Amino acid sequence: PARRGMAEAERQQEPPEAGIAVPRYNEVGRLLTPDLGSILPTEWIGDARTVDGEHHYDAVLIGWEGLAQFKVAIGDCVYLSPDSNAKGWCEVGQVKDLYLAVDGDFIGEKVCVVRWLYRKSGVKGVSAQSLHQREWLISPVAEDVNLVESIEGLVKVLFYTNREEASTRIQEPNTFFCCRTYDADEQALDDLQLPPSPPPRPPPPPPEPQPHIPPPVQPHTTAVPMDAEPSIPEPGVTDSAAPVAAENPTAAAGGEKRTRKSSSSRTALNVLDGKLQHALDEIAILKQQMMELQARVVCIQSSSGSMSERSNVSTL
Repeated sequence: PARRGMAEAERQQEPPEAGIAVPRYNEVGRLLTPDLGSILPTEWIGDARTVDGEHHYDAVLIGWEGLAQFKVAIGDCVYLSPDSNAKGWCEVGQVKDLYLAVDGDFIGEKVCVVRWLYRKSGVKGVSAQSLHQREWLISPVAEDVNLVESIEGLVKVLFYTNREEASTRIQEPNTFFCCRTYDADEQALDDLQLPPSPPPRPPPPPPEPQPHIPPPVQPHTTAVPMDAEPSIPEPGVTDSAAPVAAENPTAAAGGEKRTRKSSSSRTALNVLDGKLQHALDEIAILKQQMMELQARVVCIQSSSGSMSERSNVSTL
């Protein structure tokens, strides 16, 4: 298993110089340098899922920003730093889980659970001639917990149920195929049984219709001319429209709506009522002044008539 503890390598605090962030392994997963001192920074991606007090994640970002950063998600296959017995070959595993450890040897560290894959040179009890050079065998059960910082990079593994399906894609760099399992304890091979594809997700339910909310009813006001006199009903005369409005359900509903006016509408109506009352008061004052002027005009006309009669008498 590829495990690299905190004390085994001094953490690198500063990013490397531009242009030197290159993979430390070749296209078949062999380390090009034995240096284990370059520990890349890691950062969780997405929201956490809490399970038994542990925060689990779907993906992690590894590397310095702008210098060959790569994303590792659950289901990806990765190279991991080899242990002392691997002789420079990176271990290979499929990521099954990512979480922050809360106990054990890696408490407080970002860890990944991987299921191991075996190279042709790493299997025992199996004829080497029956394995393709780029064929890997996946363990049916063996999993291990590793530090996320021990991940060296991504590797493309194509899973098939038979070798013929692999076609020519296995010749691509860092691309391998797997169609069989290998039980290290039993030293036995078996055909790979891929899990069935998950059923398609049902379409999301249609959005619920929103209730129709009618706009607030605005008070209806009629402009009143400044020179108009207020209408005063005569004694004994009733408004014929009043009983009709009371019996009309539509008018009753309108009256109900008017009682639900907002406070701002009431304030505006009060202001309009005040202005109307002020205008009526001004009209009443003007009417009084006009009556006084008319009286003065009558007096002046009467005086003029008396003076004319006197003048005619004097002439005679």
